[in-house]
Formats: sequence, structure tokens, C-alpha cells
Amino acid sequence: MAFVTVNLHAQQGISGIGFYLFGLGMSDLLFQRLMGTVETVQGFPKIYIAGLSDIPGLGEIFFNQNVLVYGAYLLVPLAWFVLNKTTLGLKIRAVGENPDAADSLGVSVARVRYFTIILGGTLSGVAGASLSIALLNVFQQNMTSGLGFIAVALVYFGAWRPRGGAGRRAVIQHDQFPAIVGAGAGHPNPFGHCRDDAVCPDDPRPGGDGFARARPVCLDQTIRTR
Repeated sequence: MAFVTVNLHAQQGISGIGFYLFGLGMSDLLFQRLMGTVETVQGFPKIYIAGLSDIPGLGEIFFNQNVLVYGAYLLVPLAWFVLNKTTLGLKIRAVGENPDAADSLGVSVARVRYFTIILGGTLSGVAGASLSIALLNVFQQNMTSGLGFIAVALVYFGAWRPRGGAGRRAVIQHDQFPAIVGAGAGHPNPFGHCRDDAVCPDDPRPGGDGFARARPVCLDQTIRTR
């Protein structure tokens, strides 16, 4: 993905969809060849936090989870701190807003883009793997059911800010959890009739540019760098 977008200057949205389709087909092929049937796995157990897990209503939801969920909690303030309070974060935002200016100041635009794309892909892979090793403890075909597109949409709705995306993720996940568990148990997904691309609008707010004002200026541009 990084090579295609940075070196070959492909549009990241289109190339990302291409990689998604490739990964979906390859995982389906490998599943049929290597497994052939749904397999149960030994996943991460839930971790009980004394005191916090006993909070009425919220304790069971937020503080009786596995280690990956707690890791996701920590990533929100960590991402905010890195992006807003460190030199690395300044470089990342500069490359997203004005890569020519960043390049003139000696920042390696290609290196920063490689780093961010690889890091984002790694975290996306962990998020997908968490379905089988932490949430459902089974592995089957097409477990994600297009949830990655919802994650992309939440970046828009979260105004490209870690805290905004986390808040909106919590609200949407509350409605989706029964569908995910039902699909893992072999029941039809009630959201299966929805198109995946329908949840990833270019313009989240009807009649306006929505949160586009907060997104990186050069998001949809293919910029040639040295």
C-alpha cells in the first residue's frame, strides 16, 4: 500500500479499495485451502478491574474487557499526544497539510508517509484480528463484514481527531455489537443488505462540507516528492 501510494503516486482511496478486495479474496482462498470449516481459537480472556468493573451500567461495558480493548483505550490519548505535542506529530501534520513546505524544511515526506501508512495498516490488522482472538474466539470467512469502511467513515465524522473518532465509535459499536456476535454465531447479519461504501461518505453533513474543514488538505492529492 505504501509503495503504491508513495512511489507509484496512486490515489490512496482507490488503491485502498483494491487492496481490500485482494485481501478479502486471498483470505477466503486460504481459509478454504487450509481450514475448510469454522475453527474455534483460544482468545484473550476478559480482565476484571476491581472497583471499576462494578460501576453500575458502565462497569460491565468499559471495564470488563480483554487486553486489546484496554490497549485501544490507551491509544486515544497516546495518539493525541503524539500528533499535537511531539516533533513526529508536527512532521505528520505538516506532510498532510503542506508536503512541499515540509520538504523544503528537510522533512522526508516519503519516509513520513511510509511510516504512517505502515502503522495504520498494522493497527487495522490488529483490529481485524481482534474479532477472532478476542471478541468471538472463532475464525470464519469475511468476519469483518465491511466494518473497516465504518472505521474510515468515523475518521470523517470524528473530524480527523482521535477523541472525536473514539466517541463516535463507542456510539456506533453499541448498535452493531449484536449483529457482529450474531454473525459469528452463524446467524444472518441484519445489516447485510447495506452496501459497504454507503457508510463512507465524502460529505458527512448534508448540504455542506461537513468535517472536511478539519481533514488534511492534501488527502486526495497525489503529490510527487523527491
